[in-house]
Amino acid sequence: MKPDKLQFELEKNKNIEISLALEDRIRKDIAHRESLKLIKINDLISNRLSRLRAKSDQEKDILDKEYKKDLLSTKQPISKSRYQKAVKNAVSVLNKLNENNYKVDNKRITKLYNNFINRKDLSNYFIHNNLQKRGKVGKNNAYLKTATATIRDTSFKGISSGKDSFQALSKSIEHLLRILQDRDPSHVEELVSDNLYVFKGKNYTLNSIEDRQNLHTEVLKELAFQKKLFFETKRITKKGSDNSKKILQTFRTKKSAMLNLLKNIPNENSNYQKVIDDFVKSFDCKMNGYKFKASDSQIKKSEEIFKKVTEIFTDYYNNKDDLSDNHKARYIRDRSQNVLDFVKLYNEAVVAKKLTVPLKEAFHSANVPIFKEFIFKIPHHVGQINCTQQDYIDATTSYFKKYFPNYDLVLTAVHFDETKINDDKKRTGDHVHIIVNCRNTLTNNYDFASEYRKFGIKSANEIKPLNATIDPNSKRLNSKDIVLTGQALTYKFMEHMQENLFEKQDICLTLLSSEEKLDLHNIMLTIEQEKTQNSRTLNTINMNNIKKNKLEKELAEINTPENQALIQNYNEAKKPESLKLIRYFNQVRRYIKEEETRLDDLKNTNNSNSIIIKKQSEKIEEMVSVNAVLNDWTISLSNDLSPIERFELATKTAQTIGDILTDQDFKYDIIDIILKIEEDYKIQNNHKVSNKIKNTKKLKI
Repeated sequence: MKPDKLQFELEKNKNIEISLALEDRIRKDIAHRESLKLIKINDLISNRLSRLRAKSDQEKDILDKEYKKDLLSTKQPISKSRYQKAVKNAVSVLNKLNENNYKVDNKRITKLYNNFINRKDLSNYFIHNNLQKRGKVGKNNAYLKTATATIRDTSFKGISSGKDSFQALSKSIEHLLRILQDRDPSHVEELVSDNLYVFKGKNYTLNSIEDRQNLHTEVLKELAFQKKLFFETKRITKKGSDNSKKILQTFRTKKSAMLNLLKNIPNENSNYQKVIDDFVKSFDCKMNGYKFKASDSQIKKSEEIFKKVTEIFTDYYNNKDDLSDNHKARYIRDRSQNVLDFVKLYNEAVVAKKLTVPLKEAFHSANVPIFKEFIFKIPHHVGQINCTQQDYIDATTSYFKKYFPNYDLVLTAVHFDETKINDDKKRTGDHVHIIVNCRNTLTNNYDFASEYRKFGIKSANEIKPLNATIDPNSKRLNSKDIVLTGQALTYKFMEHMQENLFEKQDICLTLLSSEEKLDLHNIMLTIEQEKTQNSRTLNTINMNNIKKNKLEKELAEINTPENQALIQNYNEAKKPESLKLIRYFNQVRRYIKEEETRLDDLKNTNNSNSIIIKKQSEKIEEMVSVNAVLNDWTISLSNDLSPIERFELATKTAQTIGDILTDQDFKYDIIDIILKIEEDYKIQNNHKVSNKIKNTKKLKI
C-alpha cells in the first residue's frame, strides 16, 4: 500500500468518529442556545409583571420601552457575503466528512440564497404573541422549556416512481408502522408499544410486529382504494371533458353560421343592429372551451337575445315584397328552426362547460397530489416532555379540522419510541405523522394543495412582519411570495400547537431567527434537505450502526481459539492493549487469507505459470513469518524490560522483519500496523521498531 493510499485509509477510518463528534458538539451548542433563549423569555415575563405592578405611568412607559427594545427591534438583514461565507464553510465541512468527494449544485446554492434573503425574521414576533396571549389567560409564571420544533410536508402523487410517488408513500407507511426490513431501525424496539396510531377514527397501540403488519395491510388497502378512486374520477371526468370539448367546438361553428345569417340582414333598422351587436358581444368571444360563459345571468340574457333574433327574422321576411307568402312562411319557419337548434346547442354547451370545470379544479396539474404527509417533531435535545400520545393527536388533528375540515386524515401516528443517542433511559424526539387525503369530501375535487396554498397566502397577508400583499386569486407565485407563504404556514401551525398543547405544559415553542439560520447545522441540513434521512452526512443512526457492525465483526474474528490464547497471555500480563493488538493481528491474517485465495486461483488457472505460483507461495511464507515476529515482539513488550533490553528488542525485531520482507505493498501495511502498536504502547523513539525498520539496508522505505 503506497503512502498516499495509506493516508487516505487512515483519514477514512477517522471520518465516522469526526462526524459523531461534530454532531455531538452541534447538539450541545443548540441546547445551550435554547437555554439562553429560555432565560430571555422568562426575563421578559418578569419584565411584564413589573409593568403590571408599576405605580405610575412614567414607570410603566420606561418598562414598556425596555420590553420592546430587544423583543420587537428591527434587525438588520443578513448580508450576502455573510451567507456565502457560512455556506462555503458548510460545504467545506461536508467535503471533509465525505472524503473530499462532495458535490454541491451551484444552482441549488443560488436558490437557497434567494430563499434566505426573501424570508423574514418572525422569531421575536412569535414570542411576543405567545407572551401576549399568555397574559390574557392570567398565566404569568415562567416557562419550563423552549423548543424550536419543526414541521415539514411531502406530497405523494399517482406516479409510479420517485421521491413523491405512491411507492415512496408505501415506504413511508412502513416507517410509520415500524416494519422496515431493509435497514437498521431508527427507534428503540422495546418502546414501539408506546406509539399510538389513529386509522379510520379508531386508536391502535401495537405491541407486536404481527399487529403492525396487520394494520399495515389495512392501511395499504385503503391507500390502494383511494388511488383507484383518484384515477377512476380522473378517467370519467376526462371522458366527460373530451365530449364537452366536442360540443363546444360544434357550438363555435354554429355560432359563426348564425352570425353570418344575421349579418346578411340589412342594418338600416337600428333595432336590428342592436340585436346583432348584443349577439356578437355575447357569443363572439374566445370560444376555446374554457372561456365559454355559463353563468345564470348570462343564460338569462342569452334567452332574451334568442327571442329577439327570432323576431328579427320574422319581421325581416314579412317585409320582403319580392317574396311570395309561401316563401316568407318557409324562410321564417327555417330561420326559427335555426334559432331553436342554436338554442338547443347552446344549452348543451352550458352543460358541457359545467362538466369541464371539475377537471380543471380537480386535476389542475398533470401530477396533482393524492396524499400529503405532515411531520411535526420536537428535537431530541429538548428532552422528555410530559405530553401524552392523545395530547399530540388532539392538538394536530384539531388544526386540520379547524382550517381544512373537508379533507379526511388517512392515518395519524405518534412516535414515542426514540431516545437520545447512547441514552436509552429517556424518551425524546416526540413526533407526529399525519397523512391527509387530498380529495375534497364536498366537491370530490383533489384540491387540497390549492386550498393549502390559498390558506398560506391569506395567512401571509395577515402576519404584519411579513409585509405581504399577495393576490389571493393568484395562480402563480414568485419566489419571494413562495417563501413568505411557507413561513406563514409554519407560523400558523406552530401558533395552533402552542395554544392547544404546549402552553398548558409551560413550554414555549420558538421559530429560528435569521442568525440561527446561519448556523452550520442548519445550512448543512438545508443543503441536504432533498436527500433522504438515511443518506444525509450527519446521520447518527447510520454512523452508530456502522460502528456497531464493525465492532461485531471484529469480535467475531477475535472469538477464535488462537486469539483467545493470545488474549489470555496479554491479560495475564495485565495489558489493556490486548484487544487492540488482536485487531491488528487479525488485519495481518486477512492479508494472508487474501493472498492464499489468490494462490488458489493461480493454481486453478489452465495456463498457470510455475514461477508466478512459486513467488506467490514465497510471499505468503513471508507474511506468515512477519506475523510470528510481530507476535513475539508484542508479547515481549508485555514484560518489564530495561531501556537497553527494549532497544535491543527493537533492533532485533526490525532486522528480522527487514531480512524477511521483499513485497513492496506489504511493507507499508506492516509499518502502518507497527506504528499503531507503538502508539498504543507509548514507546519512546529510540525503542521504536518503525524507526529502525526504515533504516535496514534490505528494506529501504
